[in-house]
Amino acid sequence: MPRPGPPLAPTLARWQLWAAMKGRRLLLTVSMLALAAGLVACTHTVVPEHLDAGYDPARIERLTLLPIVDTRWRKFEHVSLTRNVREATLQALREKGYEVAVADGFTGAVPSSHQELLDLPAAELAKLAPADADVFVLLQIESFEAEADELAPTFRLSLAGTIVERAGARMLWRDRAAGYSALTGVFAIFARASVEYQAAVNTVNELFQTLPPVAAAS
Repeated sequence: MPRPGPPLAPTLARWQLWAAMKGRRLLLTVSMLALAAGLVACTHTVVPEHLDAGYDPARIERLTLLPIVDTRWRKFEHVSLTRNVREATLQALREKGYEVAVADGFTGAVPSSHQELLDLPAAELAKLAPADADVFVLLQIESFEAEADELAPTFRLSLAGTIVERAGARMLWRDRAAGYSALTGVFAIFARASVEYQAAVNTVNELFQTLPPVAAAS
């Protein structure tokens, strides 16, 4: 039967103890940094350009989405963009708990300049909506650009949106957002239409991030 070896040297034991304590300190430091980052993320608030002080999503029976206003100079390029933005908007609003209807058209002339449209007061915007649209949503495409990489373009989209209550011509919410498609390279080559739609979805979701959901009011 083999004899047991000599006891562990005191220097080796001290080194292991030091390493264990150092490891615990490192783990504690990493944990504290993660906690701090989490607290920063939790306390960060996204504020829209405008949100009416009395805005209550639960009081809105239905939102009416007006046709998407395209202010690009080259409207005949990427002709499916307005449809993609409309579909993404419907999905985003419904996911926030809103009932959404789609208007067939405008009841007034839409200014050709997006700056003029943004500067219009709520009373003027209300003239664009159908009579049965008590609360309506108006979105406009401000820009849409393709940035080429080695294999395929990345699409960047800028949107502006507003929600208006016809009664009292009250601006309830207004904001802007910019987004882009995340698929690049070979994935974008074989799914170009999907990449354009992804840019619309990402930007619309970013835009309505500042819009309170219906569930928040219940």
